[in-house]
Amino acid sequence: MARFLLDTIHDATDNGDLINQDPDDIIANNTASDVYITDTHIIPVGNEEVKRGPVDKKEVQRMFQTDMEAIKAGRNSTLARHNAKRDLHRGTAPMQLNQRASDKAQDWAEKIARGEAFGFDPDNTVCGENVILLYTNNDLEFMTMNNFQETGKICVDRWYEQINNYDFDNHAARQAGKPIGSFTQAVWKNSTYLGVGIAKEKDGKYIIVVCRYFQKGNIKGKRARNIGRLKN
Repeated sequence: MARFLLDTIHDATDNGDLINQDPDDIIANNTASDVYITDTHIIPVGNEEVKRGPVDKKEVQRMFQTDMEAIKAGRNSTLARHNAKRDLHRGTAPMQLNQRASDKAQDWAEKIARGEAFGFDPDNTVCGENVILLYTNNDLEFMTMNNFQETGKICVDRWYEQINNYDFDNHAARQAGKPIGSFTQAVWKNSTYLGVGIAKEKDGKYIIVVCRYFQKGNIKGKRARNIGRLKN
Protein backbone atom coordinates (compact mmCIF):
# COMPACT_ATOMS: atom_id res chain seq x y z
CA MET A 1 0.00 0.00 0.00
CA ALA A 2 1.76 3.03 -1.23
CA ARG A 3 -0.36 6.14 -0.98
CA PHE A 4 -3.01 7.55 1.26
CA LEU A 5 -5.90 8.82 -0.83
CA LEU A 6 -8.85 9.94 1.30
CA ASP A 7 -9.29 10.85 4.93
CA THR A 8 -12.70 12.11 6.03
CA ILE A 9 -13.64 13.38 9.47
CA HIS A 10 -16.70 14.83 11.11
CA ASP A 11 -17.97 16.57 14.20
CA ALA A 12 -21.45 15.65 15.35
CA THR A 13 -23.99 17.19 17.65
CA ASP A 14 -25.10 15.09 20.61
CA ASN A 15 -28.28 13.06 20.26
CA GLY A 16 -28.59 12.04 23.88
CA ASP A 17 -27.11 9.34 26.05
CA LEU A 18 -27.55 5.94 24.39
CA ILE A 19 -25.43 3.97 26.84
CA ASN A 20 -28.36 2.09 28.39
CA GLN A 21 -29.87 1.07 25.06
CA ASP A 22 -29.05 -2.10 23.14
CA PRO A 23 -26.33 -1.11 20.64
CA ASP A 24 -27.36 -3.83 18.19
CA ASP A 25 -30.91 -2.47 18.05
CA ILE A 26 -29.76 1.12 17.65
CA ILE A 27 -27.19 0.31 14.95
CA ALA A 28 -29.55 -2.00 13.08
CA ASN A 29 -32.44 0.44 13.09
CA ASN A 30 -30.34 3.58 12.73
CA THR A 31 -32.54 5.23 15.36
CA ALA A 32 -30.91 8.57 16.06
CA SER A 33 -30.38 11.91 14.41
CA ASP A 34 -27.58 14.42 14.39
CA VAL A 35 -25.91 17.12 12.33
CA TYR A 36 -22.57 16.44 10.70
CA ILE A 37 -19.88 18.89 9.75
CA THR A 38 -17.80 17.08 7.16
CA ASP A 39 -14.29 17.88 6.02
CA THR A 40 -12.82 15.81 3.20
CA HIS A 41 -9.15 15.75 2.23
CA ILE A 42 -8.26 14.23 -1.13
CA ILE A 43 -4.97 13.48 -2.82
CA PRO A 44 -5.71 12.53 -6.44
CA VAL A 45 -3.95 9.53 -7.95
CA GLY A 46 -3.83 7.86 -11.36
CA ASN A 47 -6.96 6.30 -12.80
CA GLU A 48 -5.70 3.86 -15.43
CA GLU A 49 -7.93 1.01 -16.61
CA VAL A 50 -6.98 -2.64 -16.33
CA LYS A 51 -8.57 -5.10 -18.75
CA ARG A 52 -9.29 -8.62 -17.59
CA GLY A 53 -10.22 -11.85 -19.29
CA PRO A 54 -12.95 -14.28 -18.21
CA VAL A 55 -12.59 -15.95 -14.80
CA ASP A 56 -13.49 -19.55 -14.04
CA LYS A 57 -16.49 -19.96 -11.69
CA LYS A 58 -14.49 -22.06 -9.26
CA GLU A 59 -11.85 -19.35 -9.22
CA VAL A 60 -14.50 -16.72 -8.46
CA GLN A 61 -15.73 -18.84 -5.53
CA ARG A 62 -12.18 -19.25 -4.25
CA MET A 63 -11.54 -15.52 -4.54
CA PHE A 64 -14.78 -14.75 -2.69
CA GLN A 65 -13.98 -17.17 0.12
CA THR A 66 -10.44 -15.84 0.36
CA ASP A 67 -11.70 -12.28 0.59
CA MET A 68 -14.23 -13.13 3.30
CA GLU A 69 -11.57 -14.83 5.41
CA ALA A 70 -9.27 -11.90 4.80
CA ILE A 71 -11.96 -9.39 5.77
CA LYS A 72 -12.33 -11.12 9.13
CA ALA A 73 -8.58 -11.02 9.64
CA GLY A 74 -8.56 -7.37 8.61
CA ARG A 75 -11.31 -6.53 11.08
CA ASN A 76 -9.39 -8.17 13.91
CA SER A 77 -6.24 -6.33 12.89
CA THR A 78 -8.09 -3.00 12.75
CA LEU A 79 -9.59 -3.60 16.18
CA ALA A 80 -6.24 -4.58 17.67
CA ARG A 81 -4.58 -1.47 16.25
CA HIS A 82 -7.33 0.77 17.58
CA ASN A 83 -7.00 -0.75 21.02
CA ALA A 84 -3.22 -0.47 21.00
CA LYS A 85 -3.56 3.26 20.31
CA ARG A 86 -6.34 3.67 22.87
CA ASP A 87 -4.15 1.99 25.48
CA LEU A 88 -1.68 4.86 25.13
CA HIS A 89 -4.28 7.22 26.62
CA ARG A 90 -5.41 7.57 30.22
CA GLY A 91 -8.79 6.16 31.10
CA THR A 92 -9.51 4.83 27.61
CA ALA A 93 -10.92 1.31 27.53
CA PRO A 94 -10.54 -1.07 24.58
CA MET A 95 -13.34 -1.43 22.05
CA GLN A 96 -14.92 -4.65 20.87
CA LEU A 97 -16.17 -5.61 17.43
CA ASN A 98 -19.88 -5.31 16.71
CA GLN A 99 -21.22 -7.46 13.90
CA ARG A 100 -24.13 -5.21 12.94
CA ALA A 101 -21.86 -2.18 12.73
CA SER A 102 -19.37 -4.22 10.69
CA ASP A 103 -22.09 -5.36 8.30
CA LYS A 104 -23.20 -1.78 7.68
CA ALA A 105 -19.59 -0.58 7.34
CA GLN A 106 -18.97 -3.39 4.84
CA ASP A 107 -22.01 -2.43 2.77
CA TRP A 108 -20.82 1.16 2.57
CA ALA A 109 -17.22 0.19 1.76
CA GLU A 110 -18.46 -1.98 -1.10
CA LYS A 111 -20.64 0.84 -2.46
CA ILE A 112 -17.58 3.09 -2.55
CA ALA A 113 -15.60 0.30 -4.21
CA ARG A 114 -18.26 0.00 -6.92
CA GLY A 115 -18.19 3.73 -7.53
CA GLU A 116 -21.74 4.21 -6.23
CA ALA A 117 -20.77 6.42 -3.28
CA PHE A 118 -17.97 8.52 -1.85
CA GLY A 119 -17.06 9.80 1.62
CA PHE A 120 -19.49 9.41 4.51
CA ASP A 121 -22.73 7.45 4.49
CA PRO A 122 -25.48 10.12 4.72
CA ASP A 123 -27.93 7.52 6.06
CA ASN A 124 -25.72 6.70 9.04
CA THR A 125 -27.03 8.83 11.89
CA VAL A 126 -26.02 6.63 14.83
CA CYS A 127 -22.34 5.78 14.59
CA GLY A 128 -19.20 7.83 14.29
CA GLU A 129 -17.33 7.11 11.06
CA ASN A 130 -13.84 7.14 9.62
CA VAL A 131 -13.30 6.44 5.91
CA ILE A 132 -10.04 6.00 4.08
CA LEU A 133 -8.99 4.91 0.58
CA LEU A 134 -5.54 3.45 0.10
CA TYR A 135 -3.74 3.15 -3.20
CA THR A 136 -1.78 -0.05 -3.82
CA ASN A 137 1.27 -0.63 -5.97
CA ASN A 138 -0.14 -3.98 -7.02
CA ASP A 139 -2.93 -4.83 -9.41
CA LEU A 140 -4.68 -7.22 -7.01
CA GLU A 141 -6.99 -9.87 -8.44
CA PHE A 142 -8.01 -10.69 -4.88
CA MET A 143 -6.88 -9.61 -1.44
CA THR A 144 -4.73 -11.93 0.62
CA MET A 145 -5.18 -12.20 4.37
CA ASN A 146 -1.90 -10.34 4.84
CA ASN A 147 -3.13 -7.50 2.59
CA PHE A 148 -6.18 -6.99 4.77
CA GLN A 149 -4.25 -7.27 8.03
CA GLU A 150 -1.76 -4.66 6.89
CA THR A 151 -4.59 -2.43 5.68
CA GLY A 152 -6.13 -2.50 9.14
CA LYS A 153 -2.88 -1.32 10.70
CA ILE A 154 -2.15 1.33 8.09
CA CYS A 155 -5.53 3.04 8.27
CA VAL A 156 -5.48 3.34 12.07
CA ASP A 157 -1.90 4.61 12.03
CA ARG A 158 -2.84 7.19 9.44
CA TRP A 159 -5.80 8.45 11.45
CA TYR A 160 -3.76 8.46 14.65
CA GLU A 161 -1.10 10.69 13.06
CA GLN A 162 -3.51 13.59 13.58
CA ILE A 163 -2.49 13.52 17.25
CA ASN A 164 0.40 15.75 16.19
CA ASN A 165 -2.13 18.54 15.59
CA TYR A 166 -4.10 17.97 18.81
CA ASP A 167 -3.78 20.42 21.69
CA PHE A 168 -4.49 18.47 24.88
CA ASP A 169 -4.68 21.63 26.98
CA ASN A 170 -7.39 23.29 24.91
CA HIS A 171 -8.81 20.15 23.26
CA ALA A 172 -8.67 21.73 19.84
CA ALA A 173 -6.51 21.73 16.72
CA ARG A 174 -3.09 23.32 17.15
CA GLN A 175 -3.25 24.54 13.57
CA ALA A 176 -6.64 25.61 12.27
CA GLY A 177 -7.68 23.87 9.08
CA LYS A 178 -5.66 20.72 9.76
CA PRO A 179 -7.78 17.71 10.76
CA ILE A 180 -7.97 16.05 14.17
CA GLY A 181 -11.37 14.34 13.96
CA SER A 182 -10.20 10.94 12.77
CA PHE A 183 -7.76 10.74 15.69
CA THR A 184 -10.29 11.91 18.26
CA GLN A 185 -12.90 9.44 17.03
CA ALA A 186 -10.44 6.55 17.19
CA VAL A 187 -9.60 7.22 20.85
CA TRP A 188 -12.97 8.61 22.02
CA LYS A 189 -13.61 7.11 25.46
CA ASN A 190 -17.36 6.57 25.05
CA SER A 191 -16.92 4.74 21.74
CA THR A 192 -16.87 1.13 22.93
CA TYR A 193 -18.07 -0.79 19.85
CA LEU A 194 -16.31 -0.91 16.49
CA GLY A 195 -17.56 -1.96 13.08
CA VAL A 196 -15.10 -2.48 10.21
CA GLY A 197 -15.73 -2.75 6.47
CA ILE A 198 -12.92 -3.45 3.99
CA ALA A 199 -13.36 -3.65 0.23
CA LYS A 200 -11.26 -3.37 -2.90
CA GLU A 201 -12.06 -1.31 -5.95
CA LYS A 202 -12.94 -3.47 -8.97
CA ASP A 203 -9.54 -3.04 -10.62
CA GLY A 204 -7.81 -3.95 -7.38
CA LYS A 205 -5.79 -0.75 -7.10
CA TYR A 206 -7.72 0.90 -4.26
CA ILE A 207 -8.63 -0.50 -0.87
CA ILE A 208 -11.44 1.15 1.08
CA VAL A 209 -11.72 0.93 4.87
CA VAL A 210 -14.83 2.15 6.68
CA CYS A 211 -14.92 2.16 10.48
CA ARG A 212 -18.10 2.74 12.46
CA TYR A 213 -17.98 3.67 16.15
CA PHE A 214 -20.70 3.36 18.79
CA GLN A 215 -21.34 5.48 20.71
CA LYS A 216 -20.19 8.03 18.19
CA GLY A 217 -17.42 10.43 19.06
CA ASN A 218 -16.64 14.03 18.14
CA ILE A 219 -19.59 15.34 20.12
CA LYS A 220 -19.38 19.10 20.44
CA GLY A 221 -18.36 20.24 23.90
CA LYS A 222 -17.36 16.75 25.09
CA ARG A 223 -13.78 16.39 23.89
CA ALA A 224 -12.25 17.25 27.28
CA ARG A 225 -13.93 14.31 29.02
CA ASN A 226 -13.46 11.87 26.12
CA ILE A 227 -9.89 12.41 24.93
CA GLY A 228 -7.47 11.08 27.51
CA ARG A 229 -3.97 12.46 27.83
CA LEU A 230 -1.07 10.23 26.92
CA LYS A 231 0.08 8.04 29.79
CA ASN A 232 3.73 8.92 29.36
